[in-house]
Amino acid sequence: MKIKILMVPAFLFLLVNLSGIAYALTIDLDADPNNPVNVILEAGYYEATPFAGTYIAWNAWGKVDGNPEDYPLPSEERPPVGWLNWYYINDTYYGDGMIHYTAQDALDNAVTAYFTVPTQETVTFQIRDNPTYDNLGGISLNVRSVETSVPEPATMLLIGTGLIGLAGIRIRFKK
Repeated sequence: MKIKILMVPAFLFLLVNLSGIAYALTIDLDADPNNPVNVILEAGYYEATPFAGTYIAWNAWGKVDGNPEDYPLPSEERPPVGWLNWYYINDTYYGDGMIHYTAQDALDNAVTAYFTVPTQETVTFQIRDNPTYDNLGGISLNVRSVETSVPEPATMLLIGTGLIGLAGIRIRFKK
C-alpha cells in the first residue's frame, strides 16, 4: 500500500519536470545575406548560441587568414582582414563588433542572443554584408527555448509537503 501512495507524487513530480523539456534546433547561416533562414517558432523566450558546427565564423573580405599589419599598404589604405561573429535575428544585431584574426577567435568571442517570440511567427536569421561576392564561411547557431516559469525549489517544496501530508494521513488511518 505504501508503494501506491508514493507513486502518485512521483508521477506528478515526473509530469512537472518533463513538461520543461526545451525545443531546440540548429541553424547554419551562410555568409551570403541573400540566403536568410526563416523558421516558424512558437511563442516563448529563446536563446541562440554560436557553436562550431557547419560554420565557425565568417569573413567579409575573402581572405582566409591574416594579420592586417602583414599588408604592405599604409594602414589607412589597408583592407580589413579577419573573421566576424555578427548575425541578425529578425532585425536585431548580435555580435561583439570586432574583427578577429582567426575563425576560432571569432567563435570564442561570439555573443549568445536572447529573444522573445510573442506569438507563433516566422523568425528570420541572417548575416548581412554588402558586397557579398567575397564572403566566406558562416555562423552555426543552437537555438533553444528557455523555460522561465517553473521555479524548481518551489516545486520540490510542494512535492515534499505533499509527501509528508500523505504519510501523516496514512499513519492516522492505520491507527
